[in-house]
Amino acid sequence: MVYLNGSYADQSHWRRVITDLGSGYRHITFDERARGKSKRARDYSPETLCLLWRE
Repeated sequence: MVYLNGSYADQSHWRRVITDLGSGYRHITFDERARGKSKRARDYSPETLCLLWRE
């Protein structure tokens, strides 16, 4: 399961869902830039975001 964050959420918002679904799934969470434990960036353009996903 891949969990995507909306609005101002971060990966911590998925803890209850992950607990409820249990270990029968592989759970992937992440913090988008400038949310949760991730750091701020200088460039938030769609082009830069696409380049980051390629790495």
